[in-house]
Amino acid sequence: MQHRYDYLFSSAMNIYKYLNIELTQLRHVIVGKEWCCTPHDNVNRLYITLDGEGALITESGTLTLQPYHIYLIPAKLPFSSQCDTYLEKLYVHFRVFILPNQDLLSELDHILEIDSSREEIERLKEVLHSGDISAVLPFRLKLDQIILGAVQPFVEKYSDDLSIYLKFEKFFTYTTTHIYADLSIGDVCQNIGTTPRKLAYHYKKATGQSVKSYLNTILLNRIKFLLQTTDMSVRDISAELHFNNEFYCSRFFKNQVGISPREFRKTAI
Repeated sequence: MQHRYDYLFSSAMNIYKYLNIELTQLRHVIVGKEWCCTPHDNVNRLYITLDGEGALITESGTLTLQPYHIYLIPAKLPFSSQCDTYLEKLYVHFRVFILPNQDLLSELDHILEIDSSREEIERLKEVLHSGDISAVLPFRLKLDQIILGAVQPFVEKYSDDLSIYLKFEKFFTYTTTHIYADLSIGDVCQNIGTTPRKLAYHYKKATGQSVKSYLNTILLNRIKFLLQTTDMSVRDISAELHFNNEFYCSRFFKNQVGISPREFRKTAI
């Protein structure tokens, strides 16, 4: 039996080693009646409520947000928000992944309500406003604990993601650090020591997805990240990512998401 426990812990540690938690938003806000939107940003959300009232509406019904609660809304779950008076909350947007184009919470199809306490949530709020560098680590550890707790029920399914990542590690490492609109499959192959034909065949066989589709996904994720974490204009983002011009960047984005980059930026609450 001890060997079984050792194996489970070793497997969990191996997954944790290659797991990434990318925070794209972390803010304290008070919203009012204007908080009525249907997000298009395809990120996971933590809503850490403090005061007021609001609601999240999904196909399953309406969930009323209570003060001093934590709610996790997975990226793949369509929802809209509603506030009749005001709602004070901390909100965190994040991605959690092994494969750069595959969120580990994609299996989650409902909102999670996570246990917490008034004291703990008030402490998170205080730390967020304190600027105390010594408090950053426990704050981040608490967020990671919440996120990893949501990931845990699906952990056995992630071994496939890990095996794919290890098989194509050079490919993933190069593309995530050199993602540009003008990046070609030939450029990638030249830098990782393979041929376009071999890469296309083996990657499609392992993932069911084409290399081009993967490159488009991580390029789109990079644009979303810059829109959410910086005040860069669309023109500056298009230049940063080597688009021919702002028009091509906006068209690529709208074809993938359904709204313009500027509209997308407004839904980030």
